Amino acid sequence: MYKKLLAILVFILGVMAGVVYITGDLSLFSFFGLKTDKSFINKTSNQLDKNVDEKDILGFLKSVPDHSVVEWQIGEELLMVEVVNTPESITKGLGGRKNLEDSDEIVGLDSEKRIDGMLFVFPESVKTSFWMKDMLFAIDLFWIKEGEIIEVERNMLPPVDLQRQENLSIYESPGLVEMVLEIPVGENLQLF
Repeated sequence: MYKKLLAILVFILGVMAGVVYITGDLSLFSFFGLKTDKSFINKTSNQLDKNVDEKDILGFLKSVPDHSVVEWQIGEELLMVEVVNTPESITKGLGGRKNLEDSDEIVGLDSEKRIDGMLFVFPESVKTSFWMKDMLFAIDLFWIKEGEIIEVERNMLPPVDLQRQENLSIYESPGLVEMVLEIPVGENLQLF
């Protein structure tokens, strides 16, 4: 239980630090409509407040511009993730891309950094499913509920040649989830 709570805290801090790092502007938090009566930043140390409510973070991720890149620490791994939070972007996902950076829509990616994965943020907790339509590379998929990875789909392979859509495997969430993380197979990350 302690490790799960620590993972949630690290996730929350990583997301907030990534946004501050990318924008360099601490006023961004109020711009996105987060509660102004709850400070995310300790004004004396400029460190993220360790008591930030997970719902505030989820609300923030729903509010950032679609395709924004944020730095996110989960467990021992520090990841750069592209956040998708609109129905169109969630539906398209990584389909048609040769690699994670293969998109003109990405916002806030430093040329010296690379993206480690795509983070799908849903408007509410949902039971959902994913498939590999138009995918060009294999991925691992992490189902996330309440800031915790609850299950993993490993080595999801792209369609072979012109495999018909009706023959593609459907990967269903193990229950309600708020987020899904996709990373390329072979990244050797120890997330779960």
